Amino acid sequence: MKRNWKSVLTMVGLGCLFIFSFYKFNQFTTQQMEYQVQVSLEDVSVQNIVNIRREVTENFKDLQAVSKKIKNFVHLNQEEIKEKVQNIENWGNYDFEYFGIANSDGVAYMSNGITKNIQKRKYFRQSIKGNKYIGNTVDKENIYSIPIYDKDQIIGIVFAIYHTKDLESLLTIESFHKEGYMYIVDKKSDVIVNSEKSVIHSNDNFFKDLLKDSKENLDSCEKMKLDFNKGRQGSIQYTFQNTKKYAHYMRLGIKDWWLITVVPYTVFDNRITPIVASTQVICGVSFLMVLICILLVYRKMNKNQNYLRQLAYIDSLTGGYNKTYLKSYWKSEIEKQTKKKSAILVFNIRKFRMVNEMYSSSVGDFLLKNVYFMIKRHLRRNGIVVHNQGDEFIILYHYTFKDEIIQWIEGVMDELYRITYDNSVLKMKGTIGIYEIVDMNTNFDKMYDYANMARKNAKEKNNSYRFFNDTLRQGELNYKKQEDSIDKAMEEKEFYAWFQPKYDSKNKQIIGAEALARWKKKDGSLVPPNQFIPICEETGRILKLDRLIFDNVCMQLYNWINNGKKIVPISINVSRAYLENPEVLVFLKESIEKYQIPAQYIQLEITESSLIENEEMLENMIQKMHDIGFKVLLDDYGVGYSSLQSINSMNFDILKIDKSFIDTIGSEKGNSIVRHTIALASSLGMISVAEGVEEEKQYQFLVECGCDEIQGYYFSRPLPPEEFVRLL
Repeated sequence: MKRNWKSVLTMVGLGCLFIFSFYKFNQFTTQQMEYQVQVSLEDVSVQNIVNIRREVTENFKDLQAVSKKIKNFVHLNQEEIKEKVQNIENWGNYDFEYFGIANSDGVAYMSNGITKNIQKRKYFRQSIKGNKYIGNTVDKENIYSIPIYDKDQIIGIVFAIYHTKDLESLLTIESFHKEGYMYIVDKKSDVIVNSEKSVIHSNDNFFKDLLKDSKENLDSCEKMKLDFNKGRQGSIQYTFQNTKKYAHYMRLGIKDWWLITVVPYTVFDNRITPIVASTQVICGVSFLMVLICILLVYRKMNKNQNYLRQLAYIDSLTGGYNKTYLKSYWKSEIEKQTKKKSAILVFNIRKFRMVNEMYSSSVGDFLLKNVYFMIKRHLRRNGIVVHNQGDEFIILYHYTFKDEIIQWIEGVMDELYRITYDNSVLKMKGTIGIYEIVDMNTNFDKMYDYANMARKNAKEKNNSYRFFNDTLRQGELNYKKQEDSIDKAMEEKEFYAWFQPKYDSKNKQIIGAEALARWKKKDGSLVPPNQFIPICEETGRILKLDRLIFDNVCMQLYNWINNGKKIVPISINVSRAYLENPEVLVFLKESIEKYQIPAQYIQLEITESSLIENEEMLENMIQKMHDIGFKVLLDDYGVGYSSLQSINSMNFDILKIDKSFIDTIGSEKGNSIVRHTIALASSLGMISVAEGVEEEKQYQFLVECGCDEIQGYYFSRPLPPEEFVRLL
């Protein structure tokens, strides 16, 4: 009886162990498959982010090239300007719909023949201050803008309209049988751009649409919102229109944009179901068979992983390999060619977009397939070709002599020109950039960038091909050299604060100053701010620069106090990136405590454009600045998007009128705007400061209007510390 009882307990125990093992196994299998999904989605997302960033960078480079050619437009009359603008599109192969230039007053002349004033537009206000700008999507269009410099002065801006269909063409998922799709959204999840198969469209809100479809998506949306706020990538599962989906999201590195990559669960469900079903049958035979099944399933999981890898490596349009494969196996491909050299070629079809527009996307696909197989046929056994995205192909070419590459390119270009469709010769042309591989330790992406750099240079010069050389490399090295010089200067503390005095408008006494960043090298030479501040902003070094200047100001005040010198409040510019750093207040407080500086001698300047990013966060930040004892200035008033309500709620102490308005003094409208701005500041209990005052008539008018403080070359240029303290 006891033996039977023990047998029963043993059977029950084995049964429980079997059930538990089976449950855990199913759970493990699902988790592993989901992990593979997430890894695959992340790989696809990274590749598309690189492509999108490259496209945006190239668009800005095109605008920069245009700005250099038109920097003398201020010396032309209106008709000459219009003619020059309308000829911009003939200067190169640009991806923009049309162009425009605007002078410092906001009068814009566009290549489509329209002339209008854009002074109130965000992109004008941003670029006239020296910033590059890209706007959100409006009516399927994005706008790019950059400043136009004449020597060191900003004389206007150049802008261009970019159709989102060009950006949509980059949102491709060549893996997973092309069943996936992508969105570009902002931090609030408003859709900026969506790919062709997406079900949520531009100007919709990703979160709202998910919640509207199913309240069960709430947890996924909350997780995504939290990750957005903390700036971290992640993955979620959700259900939309009764279909389960996977989504992976990553920061795009452009504005506050994010890339969301979505793949239906059905892509993987067909692989998981047979595994689970077969496992259940086998596990039902005996517990021993369960152990055997686990081993079998492990083998199947490895096959599934290989299957997913295969999906990631195959281009769905051509059926051949894609860039992911070439990036993974280029070294092994070269090792097979022991007696030959190798090169990376990047090939693009010129004006391919016109084929889609004139015929259809199916004709475009026909052309891409023909080009792929044509290149493959020309390669024979001398390399491998992969279709990357759009009309781009990447070729790993093996050769003995350099002339072989040129002969091969000429043969490809000749056949490309003779490709026919519906008995018509398409007469297509291409551009190729070549990077000869000399070091197997070079990163693949770096080699690709070098070849692509050569391709773009060939395109600019209307050539068929270009080899990457030291001249092209030097351009990249110069930028890197500038970055290294800035890093070294920061380490050696070559950045100092200079001071531009602020004067009482009534008695002309110095009552404050603004601290401005200056780079003074060891040899005593000065580097102009426009040669290091833009680089600092582009690369994130502006955070460290802000800290260095703040620390330097505190140190100067400390020395002046200890030496018995008179001191006045010093205002310091706080960059937008610095405001987004949650540790900023801790650093500011620790700095004044370290140097024992009373808080009333430090003022913080926040540009008006910062108000539109996150008013709630900024309002809280300003309140904490006040709690420490700092006064807060609203800088560049009149060039941003702030409303009277936001200015009042932010509780600024001082309002600085932007120089662009001071320059209009003397005109009826200019006088009216400045007079009312000073009255506004007074009515809100704010001190008014006019910056950029250079002329006697400006000073006299400001005094008549009751402006409190004057800053500008009328009284003094920015001064080094030793000259400034002598004025006190």
